[in-house]
Amino acid sequence: MKTSVHIVAVIATATIFIGWIISAYKIIDPHMGMGYLLGWTGASLMLLLFTYSMHKRFAWMKRIGKTTEWFNVHQLLGIFGPIAILYHCNFSLGAANSNIALFSMITVSASGIIGRYLRNRKGFERLFAMWHVGHLPIVFILILTVIVHVISVHVY
Repeated sequence: MKTSVHIVAVIATATIFIGWIISAYKIIDPHMGMGYLLGWTGASLMLLLFTYSMHKRFAWMKRIGKTTEWFNVHQLLGIFGPIAILYHCNFSLGAANSNIALFSMITVSASGIIGRYLRNRKGFERLFAMWHVGHLPIVFILILTVIVHVISVHVY
């Protein structure tokens, strides 16, 4: 398991690094084409993150796979959804509403990485429980900021 985590970390880091380098060439436009598609792809991947929570809460979903498998998919979506959004915004800041949504996403992603770290450490059970309580509100802030971003981009 640790080897696969390292492989995903290397792939994610390389993908971010490559995106950062090519962002200087302004190849991707968030308003059209591939940039627009990457925005919807990243948002969809992050929306799929909620299937893990649904799996834990709904009996009919518990019959579909193991919780650990769902958690692994949740983690992958939580890494590659935000990377798609970073490509969508061309690794740069834009309008105020998109900046707020971007920083909300980065905060939730960082929180997820911290939670992943705490979850697997002995002696951190209490801290993980406190993290869990704090992670949920920032997820809802992310959802709200993404909705505002999408509406403002399509209305104005």
